Amino acid sequence: MFRHFEAFSVAFTLVLTAPAAALDIYGCGADVRSGEVGQLQADLDCTFPTPLGTYAGVILESGAVLQMNGHTIDGSASGTGVHCMRGRCAIIGPGVITGSGVAITGYRARIEVSGVTLSDNLGMIDDTDGTVSLTNVSASQASGLGIRAGKVAVQNVTVDMSDAGNCIMSQRGVKGSDLTVSHCHEGVSSLHGSVRLDHLDSVGNSIGVFAGGRVELANSAVSG
Repeated sequence: MFRHFEAFSVAFTLVLTAPAAALDIYGCGADVRSGEVGQLQADLDCTFPTPLGTYAGVILESGAVLQMNGHTIDGSASGTGVHCMRGRCAIIGPGVITGSGVAITGYRARIEVSGVTLSDNLGMIDDTDGTVSLTNVSASQASGLGIRAGKVAVQNVTVDMSDAGNCIMSQRGVKGSDLTVSHCHEGVSSLHGSVRLDHLDSVGNSIGVFAGGRVELANSAVSG
């Protein structure tokens, strides 16, 4: 392991100052408010706009959590599966987000995703100016956009773009462990920051790793 690698462990740090209120979700367009835990109680098959006039299967306000409880959010190309408002939110699996324009979106948010599968969306995650933390996430079969954020932290994450685009794109840095990226144009890229990864497996990508800052890899394999 390289000298300055910091061990990375993902823990959901969404701290609620009062007992969390539960919101049972049975339909598309639900708005989970700050301090609430949205409990997905059924698979959602969403067309956009939803009956509530939104373009997201579920909206999470700052400080909200979505528990997917093994269910699926199936969207359409004109919207997003889950949208996180500015602030911090968490999406906790098991669960699947599929069929949307982008599976998860945010606006300068801090998005924490655990145990979720993203499959067959046009894009995976888009939080350009925010921070995305992923644990036990599988993302595949996107047709354009991979995972894009200001900063990205990973633990046990697999991304496969099927030769359609970049896997992980960051403005200010990528860190973590146990990451597999395959069949991308760029496997892992950080335009202005560093890439610090333990156990990176980058296979079948045009460019394995690119960084404007330092690249620090340990126990990793990068091949074309």
